[in-house]
Amino acid sequence: MPGYLDFLHGFGAQDNARGKFFTGFYQQTMLGGDSQLAQMSDCSWRQYQLCYNLRGVASKPMSHGKIEWSIRQAAVHHQFDVVNGTTVWIVTKGGKDLLERFDKLAKGYKKPSLETPQACFRTSLDVHRMFSCWSAEGWRRYVDYLEDNLNSDVSPAVSCNAFF
Repeated sequence: MPGYLDFLHGFGAQDNARGKFFTGFYQQTMLGGDSQLAQMSDCSWRQYQLCYNLRGVASKPMSHGKIEWSIRQAAVHHQFDVVNGTTVWIVTKGGKDLLERFDKLAKGYKKPSLETPQACFRTSLDVHRMFSCWSAEGWRRYVDYLEDNLNSDVSPAVSCNAFF
């Protein structure tokens, strides 16, 4: 999908991590398959495609007792053939933490989880849930960290004036 390329742009050199590449979601549904294309390949061309990017936070303890935070991103492309149950995943992310989570998830599946298109679809939803859980982790602690820094930077006189 062309939208996936938009998400890859966010991995380039950045002066400022703000702007239009923060989050997004694209989808494309093709359910009226082309019989000539289907005969030439093993794909039915009846499929869902979606791509999105997610942001997660990571903390790293520093030597002076403080914590350094960074916002990490992942770009995900998923294609699912509804007739055959075949799926394609393309995931872009720095580091190996999502790959390790995916491997752990995949090792937990038994053979029946991939025998029918319906079972393959359920399995793909588990992968999407795993990506979403990765993205949601740590944000509460990060917001607490930001609030603590804001409170320590604001003088008592400014805080009192806010009530008047």
